[in-house]
Amino acid sequence: MEAKELYPLKFVPAYKTRIWGGKQLKTVLGRELPVTDDPIGEAWELSDRDDVNSVVADGPLAGKSIRELVASYGADLLGSRCRDLSRFPLLVKLIDAGERLSL
Repeated sequence: MEAKELYPLKFVPAYKTRIWGGKQLKTVLGRELPVTDDPIGEAWELSDRDDVNSVVADGPLAGKSIRELVASYGADLLGSRCRDLSRFPLLVKLIDAGERLSL
């Protein structure tokens, strides 16, 4: 696939259990969450970490990881100021707290 053919990419979220997790990812956003007795507190929407590397959810690039996309498309994906990066520089996540958190 050529860089000019990149489409809006949607990634498979990684759900993280947290003791302070809430229920709004399911009740408000309508997400199907993994079956677990522990509360889900975070949805990692985009991650290029060694332990969680997001994969494309649909389209011709389905199943490809964000790291593979950065290696293949470089500056076409990240922008010209990030052409020397080998990894996606951001972790994008939603936090679902069941109660107020002190930060």
